[in-house]
Amino acid sequence: MNYKELIGNARDLLFLGNYEEAILAYDKAYILASSVEEVLESGYDKAELLAKLDRDQEAFTLYKELIRIAPNESGAYYGLAYTAERIARPLEEIASYYDKAISKDSDYHRAYYYGGHIYDQMGDKDKALKYFKKTVELAPGDHVAWNDLGATYEELGHYEDAIFCIRNSLEVCPTYGRAWYNLGVVLHRLGDKSKALEAYEQAIKINDRAITYLNMSAIYNEDEKFDLAESIIRRGLQNHPKADTLWYNLSCALLRQERVEDGIEAMLKCISLNTEAKHWMENDPDVENVYAEIIRRLDQEDIDGHNKDS
Repeated sequence: MNYKELIGNARDLLFLGNYEEAILAYDKAYILASSVEEVLESGYDKAELLAKLDRDQEAFTLYKELIRIAPNESGAYYGLAYTAERIARPLEEIASYYDKAISKDSDYHRAYYYGGHIYDQMGDKDKALKYFKKTVELAPGDHVAWNDLGATYEELGHYEDAIFCIRNSLEVCPTYGRAWYNLGVVLHRLGDKSKALEAYEQAIKINDRAITYLNMSAIYNEDEKFDLAESIIRRGLQNHPKADTLWYNLSCALLRQERVEDGIEAMLKCISLNTEAKHWMENDPDVENVYAEIIRRLDQEDIDGHNKDS
C-alpha cells in the first residue's frame, strides 16, 4: 500500500473505533511519507488519536519530533503545549510552548486563549488579560473567551470592564450559565445586590451549582436577612444534599437566628460529609458560642461508635 492508501486506511479504522490498528496504519503511513506535508498529516492524526486514548506522553514525544522536522509549525507547538498540560509539565514550560505557537502564527486564537489560562494559573494576570483580549479580537464570537476576559478584569478590580465583557459573552450566548454567574459576582461587587440576585437566578436555571446558592446567601447575610439566607441555602440543598459548604452555611444562618439546636445539627451533618469542617469552625465567630458543644458531641459519637464496635 502507498501513503495515500495507508492514511485512508488509518482514518477508516479510526472511524470504526479500531484505534490500535489505526495507530499501526498511521505508523506505516508516517514511514512512507515522501514530503514534510505528509509527515505532518500522518503525525498530527496519530498524535490526536494518542491524546484521545490518554497516551499523552507518546503524543508529547511525537509533537517534539514534528517540531524537529518542521520547526515553524505552529500547530505542533500548540499540540506540544496541550499534551504538556495533560502530563503536568511545569506551567512555565507549557506557557513557552503556547508563546512559541503564537510566534509562528500571530493569529492563532486558541493558543492565545489557552496560553491566557496558563498565565492566569501562574498568577500573571496582566499577561492573561493580554492574551484573552487578543483572543476576542481574533474571535469576537467566542463567548467563553469574553467571559474569561471579564472574570480576569473582575479579579483585577476593573468591574466596569468586567461587566462589558461578560455582557458581550451573554450577547453571543444567552444560555451560558458561567457568564450569568460571573455577572452576579461583578454586580455584587458594584453594590447592585438586586441585579446580582437576578443574575444568580439565571445562572441556576442554566447550570445549577452549589456555589451560586452560597453567593446568594452571602448577599442576604450582608443585609442581616438571615431567614432569606436560610431559605436559599435550603433550596440549594434540595439539589446538592452532599454539599458540605451549604450545610456549613446553613448552620451559620440558623445560629444567627438563635436556633441553636438546629444550627448544631446542621454543623454535625456538614462534618459528617467533610471532617475538615472542624477546622473551619475554629475561628468562626458565628460558631464560637457552640463550638465546644459540637466538639463534645463529636467526641461522644466517637465513643459510642467505639463501644458499638466492641
